[in-house]
Amino acid sequence: MTDQDQPIWSQEASWLVAFRLVPCASHNAAAKISFADQRVVALLTTLAEVRGMVSIDEDGDAMSVSVRASGHMDDALVEAKAALMAALSKTHLGGLRIEGARMADRPAVLSAIDSETPIRLLSVTEVAKTIGVSKQRVSAMVKSGRIPEPDAIVGSAPGWLSGNIEAYASSRAQQKLLVDLPR
Repeated sequence: MTDQDQPIWSQEASWLVAFRLVPCASHNAAAKISFADQRVVALLTTLAEVRGMVSIDEDGDAMSVSVRASGHMDDALVEAKAALMAALSKTHLGGLRIEGARMADRPAVLSAIDSETPIRLLSVTEVAKTIGVSKQRVSAMVKSGRIPEPDAIVGSAPGWLSGNIEAYASSRAQQKLLVDLPR
């Protein structure tokens, strides 16, 4: 049995594990998470050493922390959680609990994270505008496999790397030209 025949969770792979952290009910749940908090800045600096990332929801009610790990899926999750807990302990950032976690093994997403440029994911609305269809049509095209699969899921929202959609839009425009040629 080759790696390609095995389920993804049993293969050796590089992973990006994104944890959603929220304030514990036992702490001041009304407190907002902010980059103005020096502990959050210290967490960002600590995670940057291992190519990790931190983002905060607009309302400051939750924080997403992404950590790179490798190995089988379950081993990578344990490794990433240990790295997160060590970083939280090092920065004295307590009062948070893990509400959920997501994992990605997409090479395009992982290579974008490794590059020096910030990652730019396009939303369904932006993809629709780029290829000239409605948002509902984009969703239908994803389900039918007529558009590239999202490169990432943020919360429940799909996101595409802009380069992948630009390549798709270019290919789509070339196909349209061929279809529109007189016979």
